[in-house]
Amino acid sequence: MTPRAIKFSALAGLALAIALIALSLVSGMQSSAINGPQALGVTPRGEVWIGVDKALWRVSAEGRWLQETSAADLGLPGPPSNLVREPDGHLVATVRDDPRLFVLDAATAHVTRTITPRWPEDLRNKGKDAINVAFAPDGRIAIATGGGHAVVLFDAQGRFLARTAPGIYRFTNGLWWAGDVLWTTDTNRSTLRRLDGRTLAVLQAIDLSSVDDARYLGPAKAIGPADPTAAMIRFRNGMIVGRVVIVHPDGSETALAGPRDFEPTDVDWNGRTVLATDGAAMAVHRWSVDGEALSDLGDDEFASRMRQLTATRAGLWKRHTLALRTAIPVFIVAFLLALVSKRREDAAAPAAARLDLARLGTPQPGTAAMLGLGLRILWPLPALLAASQLPRWAPGRHWLATAMPQGTAARLAVVAGLVVAWALLAVAVARGLRRKGRLAEFEPVINGTALRRLRAAGADQLPLAEGEHVIETFMLIRQPADRPGARRFGGLGFAPAAMRWVVCTSRGVRLFRVSGRSQQLEDEFALADVAGVSTQPPSRRATGWSPAWLALRTGRGGWLAITLRDGRTIEGTVTSPVTLARVAAFLASAHPAQPSTPRPAMVPTATATAGPDRAVAALASALLPGLGQWWQRRGGMALLFFLPWAVLLLARAIPVAWTVLGTRADVSTQHVALVFGIQAAYAVLAAWDAWQMGRRRQPATA
Repeated sequence: MTPRAIKFSALAGLALAIALIALSLVSGMQSSAINGPQALGVTPRGEVWIGVDKALWRVSAEGRWLQETSAADLGLPGPPSNLVREPDGHLVATVRDDPRLFVLDAATAHVTRTITPRWPEDLRNKGKDAINVAFAPDGRIAIATGGGHAVVLFDAQGRFLARTAPGIYRFTNGLWWAGDVLWTTDTNRSTLRRLDGRTLAVLQAIDLSSVDDARYLGPAKAIGPADPTAAMIRFRNGMIVGRVVIVHPDGSETALAGPRDFEPTDVDWNGRTVLATDGAAMAVHRWSVDGEALSDLGDDEFASRMRQLTATRAGLWKRHTLALRTAIPVFIVAFLLALVSKRREDAAAPAAARLDLARLGTPQPGTAAMLGLGLRILWPLPALLAASQLPRWAPGRHWLATAMPQGTAARLAVVAGLVVAWALLAVAVARGLRRKGRLAEFEPVINGTALRRLRAAGADQLPLAEGEHVIETFMLIRQPADRPGARRFGGLGFAPAAMRWVVCTSRGVRLFRVSGRSQQLEDEFALADVAGVSTQPPSRRATGWSPAWLALRTGRGGWLAITLRDGRTIEGTVTSPVTLARVAAFLASAHPAQPSTPRPAMVPTATATAGPDRAVAALASALLPGLGQWWQRRGGMALLFFLPWAVLLLARAIPVAWTVLGTRADVSTQHVALVFGIQAAYAVLAAWDAWQMGRRRQPATA
């Protein structure tokens, strides 16, 4: 294939990957929109009304399918989130994001009237959140506000009567009346609070058991208007997975047989039978008052409709996962095709557009030879990766299950052994780098970063004068200056952006700041400007714990100090000792009187003369990671900073912020700090990269 055809294939693959990702997102959202059975209410005649997505399903007391009506046709502005019974037998529905209570006709389920509670000013926005409602025998309305951390009492017309004192609850969801006494749940403290039905003063607090992870108290409904026994949902962390229990006035619980951890969404009583909707199994489970599991509610028609919902949701989720799994390899193939296209274009480019590397000191073996050399140095890492996959194989899992010692001391010994093994592998890699780094055979690997960067650069990015040739290239870990005011953190001598890419030609030396695949010229001088070269490292006190000093002490290179005639010194660690010896000899042998030949002006790849000022670029990346890099025309680095930040933003930061601001559930301070700390760290890192690769502001001239 021609380079153009390969490039077209790469673009087509990229477009296909984007389309597959879009399909995956749409399918995932459609699948998540199918919640199945949610709100649950039972009429005095025993009819069971179930809110299923955007409709209301009606089932007879015996489980016979009756009717499905959309919420809009019933007069509801959205799907019902709660269905509770009024004293006169009518069911009342609540709808998310709507503060009104909708009274439904007992025969047709259509809205007959609405009740608008008059909330206190500080709780005005809580009436449309995740609330739970209970009606007293005389029509008074008690509402648990969830994240409002309060229970509020209204009369039958919605006029405000009373509220609980601040600090009593940490979230409250379930509540039910027993005569003129109101039982409520302190959700996150696993406590029942019995309140006076008139003043809402706390009469009693009963701590419930916390024997498992399902310790958060959810919706609850009483067995009868005068009986305080209630069916209640207990959630695990996340308020999705949980179980249903029957809770008694003394705080004891009756465990219900059957599924222990499912996705209960609502509960109610049909006589002395407990009903609970399950959003995972798409079913309505039933238990006796003694906790014995009964058959699920519904006849064949009801079960068939539930199976259809399940199949639709499963099909959408399968499409979501298939599209996502297909998009990843398609994107990888498209990326590899783009690399192949770039290499073939470079190979097919005119000779004038390519750098002449015939005189380069570092050998340039082929890809296969480089891979072999790399494996000879880093072989412990592939071995470790292969070993880490053993638990995924059936024989490995069986061996671990049967051979892993029991007991805390024995398991700690195994963990300690694994830590020692990791440490030994790390030492093996470090010793391999130190030993083989001194051999000329391995120079292309040790000096591989500089070599790859030079191969990727074109003649227009590193313009050479006529007759000028590239002689050497290497990476220099710079030593931070000891002069007053030098940038050093904590006295440790750590300087940001310490790594520099250096290119030595037959007539001069050029230093570049680097970031990803981009580079920007920082300094250049002619060979005639070199006054001296030294490979003798300075004392430890002079260098401090800098990256250059650490690299030198761990044997990953050697010291190089270039003294210029203007008094400046460029010093640091060269990562390859073999390259260092050759570079030092080359610079030391340069004729001091060699005339400086004019060279064409540099055209840095990071557009030193274009783009925003470095401060503006850094500010842009601090606000939106990647924006400053894109402004600097460094598209690859812009994606590198933006994509992880955006993924974390969508997957973690936005859900956490939504939960915290909406007060729908508790989020620990440590988790909030971790999530937003990571986001801020990305922003700081992106801003720093844009700053150190940006254009410096030129001083004003008269």
